[in-house]
Amino acid sequence: MAVTESEHQQYCCNAVNPITRKSIVFTGLVVNAPLDEEFLRIKTRELVTAWPVLGGRLIRTTSPWSLSLGLTADVESRKIDKDLATYLPLDYERGEENAPKILESAKIEQIDEKFLFDIAPTVDNVFVFRITILEDATLLSFGFSHHLADATASLNVMKAFCALLSDKPIPELVLPPDSRGVKLSETVVDKAEDLRSVPSIRYTEHKENFDYGFLKIVCALWRMLRIRFSRWIGWRERLEARLVYLPGPWVDQIRAKVLNTIKTQQSSSEDGSHEPTRNDIINAWFLKTVYATAPASDDRMDFYGPMNYRQLIVPPPKGTYYIHNSFGFMRCKFSINQLRTDSITKIAQNLRLTTLRYKQASSIREYLRYCEDNSHRRLFPSIRSGSGLSMTMITSWTTCDYFGLDFSRAAVGKSQARVTFVNPMVRNLRDGMWPVAVVVKSGDGGYWLRGLNTPTGWEHFYGSTESKTLFPAV
Repeated sequence: MAVTESEHQQYCCNAVNPITRKSIVFTGLVVNAPLDEEFLRIKTRELVTAWPVLGGRLIRTTSPWSLSLGLTADVESRKIDKDLATYLPLDYERGEENAPKILESAKIEQIDEKFLFDIAPTVDNVFVFRITILEDATLLSFGFSHHLADATASLNVMKAFCALLSDKPIPELVLPPDSRGVKLSETVVDKAEDLRSVPSIRYTEHKENFDYGFLKIVCALWRMLRIRFSRWIGWRERLEARLVYLPGPWVDQIRAKVLNTIKTQQSSSEDGSHEPTRNDIINAWFLKTVYATAPASDDRMDFYGPMNYRQLIVPPPKGTYYIHNSFGFMRCKFSINQLRTDSITKIAQNLRLTTLRYKQASSIREYLRYCEDNSHRRLFPSIRSGSGLSMTMITSWTTCDYFGLDFSRAAVGKSQARVTFVNPMVRNLRDGMWPVAVVVKSGDGGYWLRGLNTPTGWEHFYGSTESKTLFPAV
């Protein structure tokens, strides 16, 4: 795909979730070697030239918003004469008790500042790249407009960048099908493994997950202002961000106990094929962490979980690739009292069955139809309650293998340069409004969870890992 500086070609995708259009997806990587600053800049320009959608801008004057092609390489770098342990202390003790730990050595905001610099609150360039060279390591931050890419597409751009570092070929870039008059809903491939015993999500149910229209938008904005005001004057707790390490053996231990509980409750006629996954356990645990200490309330709570549908779409021709924000929303309905009192088993089961419903090809097809029909609208997630804990969103990036990225060809005086830590961040204008979390693998079999919770929730954090909280007696 060729483009010159004088060209201003625009394209518009008609199946992108419009709720994310103002967000920016940042992935911070710690690489265990100093990298060649100028070599990284050269390869960034090479990447943008080969894939000019990365050199374009977000155009907010069209409906839906558009993207442009360009050759702008928004890359900045800096050198700091400190080692990694001094500049970014990531000390945390796993301990022998094999339980989740809050990273106490640095606050989330401090960690972000180590990766991000010279980035305006509103970014027009769809791709930004920041490089911090230390004495013994390098911090890289890849940022993408969420309207352009999701976490999976972002990782594929990083893989292409690493390929260029090693002088390997990368796929030819093409524009997404839904920018070329193709309806993605008509390209969904039915999978033989679809669980017909689990009802799919219909068009009307997807419609219920979103609000639009002048009055509903005004009501939603009023609710958000009311929540912010009540937190400002102290009527409600403000949400605080923490970084939490979840040991893999602990997650497996809780999952084993959940599966054993399910097994003892099942009748002999049930096949047990709907077993909660590790992600379900982590999501259910975070919900318990947030709501176990919340005041008793019958208020309704909506869990939203983004999930990628790219694997259900007809793939592009061999040797080509397109960058696209390919995720749909899963919505699971609870009440605050349910999350306070139900066991992690019941919550995880609910999440698993809901996920299976939303992941069916027929469900994805109807979701895409709804996005296509409403691509011109300004949409909000539908929230059934006006409290500050009425919605929680957990985004799982656990399928993204950041630790497989190899930056060795750019290393200075070292043969190996691999990722040792990942800092996930989704920046949005509604940051801090509701509890949210992003989960990534830690590279040692565990997970890092970046979450927003109330001070009370964090104060009782270690109690949320205890059996009496996760598996309360009935």
